[in-house]
Amino acid sequence: KLLAQDLAAKFRESRGAMLELLRGATPMMWTRVGQHTEFGPVTLQQQATYFAKHEQWHMAQMTRIRKALE
Repeated sequence: KLLAQDLAAKFRESRGAMLELLRGATPMMWTRVGQHTEFGPVTLQQQATYFAKHEQWHMAQMTRIRKALE
C-alpha cells in the first residue's frame, strides 16, 4: 500500500521527467500534429496545455478532499 507522500513523490518524479522532455522540444516539435485516440489531431502545444490544466483541476480536487477529511 502506497502512502500519500509516496504517491506525491512519484507524481513529482514523473512530472519532472516530462518537463525535461518538453524543455528539449524544438519550436517545430511544438506545432507538429499527432493523432490522439480520443481528441483527433492535436499539436504538442495543445496536448501539453490540456494536461497542465487537467492536472491543476485534479490537484485542486485532491486539496478539497483532503480539507474535507481533516
